[in-house]
Amino acid sequence: MINADNSSVPTSSSPVAALRYIFNSPNWIMNVVWMSLAALSSGIFVGQIAALGYGTELIQRNAAFRRSESMDVDIDRLGDYISKGIWPFLVHFAIGFLFSILLALPLAAIFVFGALGLGVAAGEAGIAFAPLFFIPIALAISTVLSIASIPFILRSMICQDFLPAFDVGWALEFVSKMFWEILVSGIIFGILSMAILFAGLLLCGVGYFPACGIVLAGAMHMLAQWYEIFLSRGGTPITPSDSSIVEASIL
Repeated sequence: MINADNSSVPTSSSPVAALRYIFNSPNWIMNVVWMSLAALSSGIFVGQIAALGYGTELIQRNAAFRRSESMDVDIDRLGDYISKGIWPFLVHFAIGFLFSILLALPLAAIFVFGALGLGVAAGEAGIAFAPLFFIPIALAISTVLSIASIPFILRSMICQDFLPAFDVGWALEFVSKMFWEILVSGIIFGILSMAILFAGLLLCGVGYFPACGIVLAGAMHMLAQWYEIFLSRGGTPITPSDSSIVEASIL
């Protein structure tokens, strides 16, 4: 069990630190290369699974995620990353599938009847401007659901199992302590990530590929930060299903 000095425990997450994390290692060039390859191969799921496995080790290894040391990507351990990343990948897929089933019909009904209502009230102009009304609603719902999925993904990363990830009581505790933290830092991280990706496109398009790797590594680090802050706020630590997994805890 690895403990973090209380003086090193952050009180809030840092999207800037997350995006800079990959550069903290002397081997940052290769880290960017491997994370870029993972981002580019996410479409066939292998890259996404491997990245989640790398993020899992970030969380399992150390609770002091804001230190200057960086955990290098070890391509020789690709099999380990994939084996550890398969659980959060499956949980993420299951949650997305469940949310889509539960919300697809209600959202469609709201949009259709809402547009018809605006059409009756304001005629063709109401129908034309309906998207301006419903897009923010869709974004708000999507944001809330994304935050709601995070505790289940974190549990699957540390428990390394499927069913133990769906602890609703723990998820509610996590969201109650971390909702506004994740909302604010997540928005900032998203804006900074878009800026990095756009800057990469400006470099004749070539810079877009390493930008994807930087953003992907930053996303894994944000998960690690959120779990650390949750623990620092008195949150219940996740107990790994496998006793050999190192649990990050804060005294």
